[in-house]
Amino acid sequence: VRAIVAVPKGDGKPCPILTSTIGCNKFRCPVDCQLSSWQDARKGCSCDGLRTQRRSVVVSPSAGGKPCGDKTRQVPCLAPASCSPGCLFNNWVDITTCSVSCGTGTVRQQRTLLNGPGTCTSVEERAVPCVSAPCCKTSPWEDGPCSASCGDNGVMVRKRSILEGDAECAAVQETVPCNRIDCPA
Repeated sequence: VRAIVAVPKGDGKPCPILTSTIGCNKFRCPVDCQLSSWQDARKGCSCDGLRTQRRSVVVSPSAGGKPCGDKTRQVPCLAPASCSPGCLFNNWVDITTCSVSCGTGTVRQQRTLLNGPGTCTSVEERAVPCVSAPCCKTSPWEDGPCSASCGDNGVMVRKRSILEGDAECAAVQETVPCNRIDCPA
């Protein structure tokens, strides 16, 4: 919005339009993928002691939003007795740790034979999915203004955003020294 400072006189040009509207913020906000809760693909447990679960996309990502994660996974379950007729095993026990420190990886499991005919395997092993802590990804630090142009007392606040992970995965703000140069005398 502008104001008229001097009104035209005589043959002076008329004043231009005082208001105008221009477009701004033409970019769409990012929309992250949203997935449904996990559902069993079918009832029961397979002979390898795994059950398949699926989830579907509820909201598709757009404008640079976070992509969808896995839509299928396998979870451990108790295999039916009919899978190993006459073979009785101990419960599955983890023999390795999860293969990743964050996200989804695999863990090796083993079970041993308790009782059964000579056709039974004495030890069975399998790999099953495991989920560690969520991975943490952040944007680069963005520096704020320095509180002093020179001297030893200047500080600034730096900020960044968490791009992947929960709110506690990394600091999003910190105060650091800045402009550590001698002031002119």
